[in-house]
This record gives sequence, structure tokens and C-alpha cells, in this order.
Amino acid sequence: MYGPINILIADDHQIFRNGFKLMFSRSAKIKVIGEAANGKEAFEVAERIKPDVILMDIQMPVMDGIEATKALKQSRPKLPIIALSTFDENIRIKSMIQAGARGYLLKDANEAEVQHAIEEVINGYCYFSDTITKRIADITSFIDSNSVTFGGIQFKENEIKVMKLMCEEYSSKQIAAEMDLMPKTIEWYRDILKKKIGSKTMAGIIVFATKNEIC
Repeated sequence: MYGPINILIADDHQIFRNGFKLMFSRSAKIKVIGEAANGKEAFEVAERIKPDVILMDIQMPVMDGIEATKALKQSRPKLPIIALSTFDENIRIKSMIQAGARGYLLKDANEAEVQHAIEEVINGYCYFSDTITKRIADITSFIDSNSVTFGGIQFKENEIKVMKLMCEEYSSKQIAAEMDLMPKTIEWYRDILKKKIGSKTMAGIIVFATKNEIC
């Protein structure tokens, strides 16, 4: 995209919002155009100023980040939202993914990681820090317990299913329907697969699956 990425910061702590504004004041790529102190305000401000990305705290008064994310995804389905939290509890991660968040960062993330996460989601990808990725891998509702090894890499049963359907040129929505999962979950699976095989593209997943006779 041309010009800076315009972001909205939603957090009930002024000092945290100020810290983010200071961080991005030095960046030519990212510009803070709005802020909110609770989920309800985040929804209202976002509807008015139309940010490119929202950094959304989970625990906020009036309306929490989970409910605000659900409301915003109803209004603007393609709006990228990155969850922010001081916790990495499975239930919070799962709830934000189900609400429609495209990323999840802990609040101790450094400037480089936050900027990278914003750039990833604006380009249509999901982003979860390494710590969060490891925690998600333990959520049984997202990943089953059985694993299979291909090319020296262990894959869960559902990851194999996703790769097979990708080889058949199924879209995320079609794969979700086939596996009775949410499209957002399939997008998350795709990002995990890219990290596992060391690919930056979806095509790389298909090439890996073909070479290892998964397809």
C-alpha cells in the first residue's frame, strides 16, 4: 500500500497508548491516527476514522477487546486486528482468534516485532509471536493430538488435511467448510505450515506437500 499504515490503538491505560504513539512517531511506515480507552470507544472511533489496522487490548472496561473485535468484524470483515495482552492464556488466544483477530502479541513485544506484525496483517497474513504460536499448538480445539512426520517435520492430522485440500486448489472458505472449521482457523493453519516448512508463500506449502507425496 502507498503511504504509512494508519493504526488505531485501543487500550485502557493511557501510559501504554502514549508508549505506542512515541514508538511509531519515529516510523515512516506506521502512523497512529486514533486511540480508544475501551472496546465500545474502539468500535466507535474505528467506524469514524477507518484505520488500516487496530491494536486491540483484550481486557478493557465497558466492552472488552473480544466483543469489540466481534463487532468490528461484523462491520468491516477485512479489517486486520491484532490482539494485545500481558497474558498468553489459551482461552484468551482462542477467544480472540474466534472473534476474528489476525494476530496476537504480548505487550512486552519489541518495536521490530510489533512493526513486523502490523506489516504482516496488512498484507493479508496472520501473525502470532513465537510464544503464542507454541501456546496455540496446545489448544486441542484447534489441533488434534495425532501427528505424522514428512520431510523430517511433524505435522498434526488437520495440518495434513489442509495441505491436501490446498493441493486440490480449495480456498480457505472451502477448506473450512470441508473440515467444519472457521475460515480464520484455516488461515492460521496455513501460517503455521509456512513457518514449519520455512516458506514465505502458499505455493511453497504445495511444493513441499507434492515433494513429500502428501498430495
